[in-house]
Amino acid sequence: MAKSAKNRPGQIGDYWLSKRPARNSNNDAWCRTWFDPATRQTTRASLGTTDFHEASLLLADWVLNNVRPDKAAPEQVLIDNILLGYWNHHAKNLPSAKAQWNGLAYWYEYWTGRTVAEITPNGQRLFREWLANKGSSDGGIDRILSVGRAALNRARKWQELREAPHIFAVQTAIMKRSRAPMGRPITVAELAKMMDAARSRHMLIYLLIASNTLARPSAVLDLRRLQFDAGHKLIDLNPPGRLQNKKYRPIVPASSTLLPWLNSVEKPQAHYVAYKRKSIKSIKQMWYITRDAAGLDSGLTPYSIRHGMARELRKRRVPTEQISLFLGHLPRGSDATTSIYAPYEPDFCAEAVTAINSVMDDVRAQLKHANIDQPVLDAAAIAVQPRFEHDTGVGLTKRDEIRFLILSGLPHREVVQRAGVSDGTVSAIRQQLKAERPVYRASESESCVSFACAEGDDKQSSTTQPIEIIGGPGRIHSFVKALDFVGSAVSVTTKIPTKVPTIISLKPGAVPGRSASFETVQRRWQKGCLIDLRAASITAYVSAAVLSRAASGLTMIASSPRVSPTYGPMQMV
Repeated sequence: MAKSAKNRPGQIGDYWLSKRPARNSNNDAWCRTWFDPATRQTTRASLGTTDFHEASLLLADWVLNNVRPDKAAPEQVLIDNILLGYWNHHAKNLPSAKAQWNGLAYWYEYWTGRTVAEITPNGQRLFREWLANKGSSDGGIDRILSVGRAALNRARKWQELREAPHIFAVQTAIMKRSRAPMGRPITVAELAKMMDAARSRHMLIYLLIASNTLARPSAVLDLRRLQFDAGHKLIDLNPPGRLQNKKYRPIVPASSTLLPWLNSVEKPQAHYVAYKRKSIKSIKQMWYITRDAAGLDSGLTPYSIRHGMARELRKRRVPTEQISLFLGHLPRGSDATTSIYAPYEPDFCAEAVTAINSVMDDVRAQLKHANIDQPVLDAAAIAVQPRFEHDTGVGLTKRDEIRFLILSGLPHREVVQRAGVSDGTVSAIRQQLKAERPVYRASESESCVSFACAEGDDKQSSTTQPIEIIGGPGRIHSFVKALDFVGSAVSVTTKIPTKVPTIISLKPGAVPGRSASFETVQRRWQKGCLIDLRAASITAYVSAAVLSRAASGLTMIASSPRVSPTYGPMQMV
């Protein structure tokens, strides 16, 4: 008598895993095993592996490619086979492949080893309860059920299954129509507050693209320069290589507000919404930060812009067909040819574009800080504009230089290094700038920071000061660490200048920009003074850039000088 199915390891249909008789050690290979009715014998074929998990995968692959049931009865077909066939021959090639895989994983975990005939109404009820206990919502359960439903229907259409059971959904059609949207519609005043509260440039660009295209959040994040047709002023929200699905991404005309931002990017592959020149996968975290800073409630989600702009267009009497086209809801009966060539009509969605421009005018009227008409700031001009005369310990020329670097989008650490001042000085000037205008964090993208790579280099500057170097933010380095930076063993017995009127001790509190500014260090060094690194631990208040610039071009004293990874050849006592 053949063994029962429950005792057969790795069984898929009529095939299972076993080892040859008298060869059941760990070093013996697993075999694909089946019962041959012609010879009435159990037959084996080696899979060439001693690992059970690998053998299970090889068996599943063989069954999938060699065993095709022909209108098999539900009680003769394992659900595992249906799920594997659906994934390998269809689902893995879909745009929603990740969601399909997640749904199949739930089905496989619960139904593995069972036949299609066991998917009864009561069995489905127990499956739904099991999913609910795992924390899935009603909508999530319906999405998981839809994956199994599609797999079963595919098997029936391909005549692998004689009939497929009906898969019951949790939510009825009426319940789906009456459910709340993913985010309440945003108002014009709230949109202005969000733009004013944005402290990262990529967040401001996201808000502008989302409000001017009515696109879904994922479409906004995927948008690149090559999807913008500047000649026809059209935006193709569907990136090359992506297959259209139910979440249709249309071609929409660009509004006058958005055009300068779209034209400011030159590289075809560059994403408009980018953080440190890299695309981002989700805007949720920055959305929550900006929403809280604007003092708005949790009902606003990234989808709120899409819903709110659709409402504003309806209030401005835009035809429903044009709103539907912007939302990606193709009119009934429209075909692919219409959706491709219609955008090139001269008046395509003209009323919708006019309404969007009107909404943006209303937003401008309520903005307090943000500037949505200037994608690239003129940092040099803004740096010398009238400013608050608070004491920051540096002169006006140095202050303008620091303002310029901050407005150019450089990270805080690099501003400290280039200007040769302390963290506190840069922070004080940054706070003054924030009182005058929005100062965005170092989230430079191709469209908004034109000074971060002054020489056209897309990579991070090689002169950025590493945090391990003297003066790194928040770090304290001993005299030994200082010596490791400026050179090896220091000799001060025979090579000290003859005239040493004073010694500058760079102690905590001797902040560059005040008592130990670059000019002071250089002037005293030229007089023959000795900068005593041994006087105190070097702290974050001491900028390595100050020491490097002060030593430039002067005679220094050190033995066995080494090359600094940041500042090049350097000799210093």
